[in-house]
Amino acid sequence: MSPEPVCSNQWHVGLIGYGEVGRILAEDLRKDGVRVSTYDIKLGGAQAAPLREHGEKSSVSSSTAVGAAKRYARSPKLCAKSD
Repeated sequence: MSPEPVCSNQWHVGLIGYGEVGRILAEDLRKDGVRVSTYDIKLGGAQAAPLREHGEKSSVSSSTAVGAAKRYARSPKLCAKSD
């Protein structure tokens, strides 16, 4: 017997990196009802304001501690780096 499928609105995704690609992905996930937590090294510095503003607008929680987002990535499926 197969396990019951989990609806996407029950997911909680952790994103490591909240640059251009991370913000677009977070927006799309939120549109589907997925909870999103993010970490980006820039959240702890002078470049934090635009990232935090985007997160608030998109209902994405952000943290300066990588563990806050990483705990949701028990089984990472996608890793990408953008300059």
